[in-house]
Amino acid sequence: MTTAKTYNKPETLYWNKSACTIKGHKITALPENKEASISYSPFEYYDNPNEKNLYLQFASVNEKKHSEIINFIRKFGFLGLNRKYMINGTFKELYPYEESLIQFIDEIHIMRGLLIMLEFLKKRDIKILNRIEIESSLSFFPLYDSYRKEFLETEDLFFGIKMEVIETVNSKLFDVSPSLFLDVDGFKEKWNCKTLLNSMYVMLYRDILQGRIIRKCENLTCNNYFIIYGNDTRTRFCCITCQNQQRQRVYRERKRSEK
Repeated sequence: MTTAKTYNKPETLYWNKSACTIKGHKITALPENKEASISYSPFEYYDNPNEKNLYLQFASVNEKKHSEIINFIRKFGFLGLNRKYMINGTFKELYPYEESLIQFIDEIHIMRGLLIMLEFLKKRDIKILNRIEIESSLSFFPLYDSYRKEFLETEDLFFGIKMEVIETVNSKLFDVSPSLFLDVDGFKEKWNCKTLLNSMYVMLYRDILQGRIIRKCENLTCNNYFIIYGNDTRTRFCCITCQNQQRQRVYRERKRSEK
């Protein structure tokens, strides 16, 4: 009698972490790269109670601080923007491996812009969209840009934003493919991803279909995005620390205005 083999991961990619440095407009892997031997599944950082979802960590990177970009790559690896020179996150022909800093930052802005639009679709507060020009760039979302000029605060604008989300996410999934595998409970899905960026968009895709509520922390000094679990849709902060910091800030401002 044969027994069914159990597979626990919802996708097949294993990726490598990397030490790196930033010089000019290039992010370059360091020759003495101990992290490159550390292989992991990006989906270890999805629906993990001890870790924020990977794509949320990516969107929360402060692109103005090179140290945060370096720390992200050290923890998770390069995005795979030059994937023809990589095999599962390890460097193949191009050595030392490099990615464009400008393109890396563009990808942060695109992910962040999508999260802003998804937050708007949940809260239907037009002021949320103003953050796209501050935290992302309208140049990445031409469909939304054209709709906002003609249909501000109408159902057509909501439709345009939904179409922008669909087109952008689909463009990032164009070379991702699903497949079936057999688990002890029956058939399950598996996603065949080629890059770290692919994996993050599979995570976002799944969360969109599940209707998860994604928000940015309202602490003015915090850059974090987070998912609201449960029924408390009024949650405004990613943690108690941020909640207390913002309350203290509001209190001090109110006291100053009373003088």
